[in-house]
Amino acid sequence: MNRLTRYALVLTTLLTLGAVAINQAYRDDEFRDDIKNSRIYPLVEPLAPIFMHGMSKAEEVFLNSDAEEYKILVDKSDRNMYLFDENTDLDTIPQNVSPDSYESMLPVALGRPDASGNSYTPTGEFSVIGKRSRSEEISRDGDWLPGWGDYMLILDVDFPHVNIHGTNNLSRIGRYVSDACIETTADSMLYEDVAIGSKGLVRE
Repeated sequence: MNRLTRYALVLTTLLTLGAVAINQAYRDDEFRDDIKNSRIYPLVEPLAPIFMHGMSKAEEVFLNSDAEEYKILVDKSDRNMYLFDENTDLDTIPQNVSPDSYESMLPVALGRPDASGNSYTPTGEFSVIGKRSRSEEISRDGDWLPGWGDYMLILDVDFPHVNIHGTNNLSRIGRYVSDACIETTADSMLYEDVAIGSKGLVRE
């Protein structure tokens, strides 16, 4: 093993240990304080946002422990989100979705209309790449807006940046009122039941 390979292995090990430490710190107040007071914290702290957005395998395993992979269909025409078995081909689902075909149906709020009258929520495929909760973000002094409810599923949609999150305003549900995100009152259920790695589709 040459010197460069040894250095790469050492760096990989350190990054892995840092990932585990940061993810554990988010869930344990005492451990978080210990890490913050240690010498390694300045090194691993900048990596925290990456791990919180689905790139840490340790975090993914923890959050997926009681969850299942689903296929998620967001229908902009009726402003509903449907959860299907993970083996479902969403392209074959008709416009009038049969009640016998899905496992859950959740009314949602979608992106407000742009100047052309089209919703800011983009159409197309997506994947769930991470999860966030209000309690965890507040405990680590993270950013969490009051209108986001209690839980959020992070999607791999970069522009506009779109996630699925809760809302504290029931009057928004069933309307085109968000900036682009998909809002629901069932954010707790989605956070607990939908696994990171689940695939979805937003259609007109």
